[in-house]
Amino acid sequence: MARVRGGLLNFLIISLVLVVVGATYVFYATPIIDEADKVSRHSAMDQFKRAIMIVRAQWIKRKQNEVFIYDTQLRENGAIEQDKTAGAVVILNNKGWPQSMDNTSSKACEQLLHMANLQQVSSPSDVYVDDIYKNGMLYCAYYLKGEPWFSYSAATGEVSEL
Repeated sequence: MARVRGGLLNFLIISLVLVVVGATYVFYATPIIDEADKVSRHSAMDQFKRAIMIVRAQWIKRKQNEVFIYDTQLRENGAIEQDKTAGAVVILNNKGWPQSMDNTSSKACEQLLHMANLQQVSSPSDVYVDDIYKNGMLYCAYYLKGEPWFSYSAATGEVSEL
């Protein structure tokens, strides 16, 4: 009988330790995972802003309603690397802000998101895009995994969190 009690006591102690370890993980690790996701979303938004500003810089330089941009990557050390063999034509509005990637307005916001080449988006199906036209200017609202993410206004070039 004493042997059964000792085994039961060991089982209860081990179970209690496992519950404490699990609760500690949930209490401390969950906020860290949430923070990492938030940083990743913010980084992707900054990458989108960078792509918009690269296009805007080309417009300022040439004052044309179509500009060609190269595939651009930001290295870990902060240097910008351009692939001169790959790129895209971007259509700009009269204020010099990206409006679409072709002359059709269909899926313009999705095209601009693709132009930014966001590595943080694991699956394109995770992103929902809403194209709205206000006074002939494009307004994009982006949602990641069903949650509001950021918006882009082609009237002002503003990229902001939703």
